[in-house]
Amino acid sequence: MPRSRSLLLGIAMLVACACGGGSASVASPSPSPTKVPTPVATASLGAGYAPWALNLDFSGDLTGHVTGTAAPDDQIRDECTGNGSASLGSWASTMAVSIGGQRYALVVLAQGYKGAAVFTTNLNVEVHSQDQSKVWQNSSSDPVSFTVGADEKSGLIDATLSNAATPSTKLHISGHWSCQP
Repeated sequence: MPRSRSLLLGIAMLVACACGGGSASVASPSPSPTKVPTPVATASLGAGYAPWALNLDFSGDLTGHVTGTAAPDDQIRDECTGNGSASLGSWASTMAVSIGGQRYALVVLAQGYKGAAVFTTNLNVEVHSQDQSKVWQNSSSDPVSFTVGADEKSGLIDATLSNAATPSTKLHISGHWSCQP
């Protein structure tokens, strides 16, 4: 956060100049400077985090039940285009999830988006590990259904994804998703 440090430095210099003024009488020896630690702003990822409500079942390559998104980190964050996506022509979301103690991203992109509906075409669904060493994506032969509700922030998913390294190995996701707490 370079801007915060610059602001703090500027304030410190202003205070030092303002406090240094006074009568110009007898000069007194100045004490040796004391090192004052400079506060450094640090991001507290996950602080105050409210997970998005999920009710998703994963089966196949990954097995687990997910009830909410995982706290964001510097690689996977929860994002959702939500309301107003029709003007963009696409609806997109990334949801951080934890399955078996590992972090994954569930990424959905509905192209040609005109509003709330059930999407089975022009749809990209992907799950990948945090380091992207494990990736599953829907192929043209994989059945996918993604419903965006009227609020444009919740709906249903029922998708079969192919393992990018071994396409015959599958991951199935089904249930309710939401991009709101």
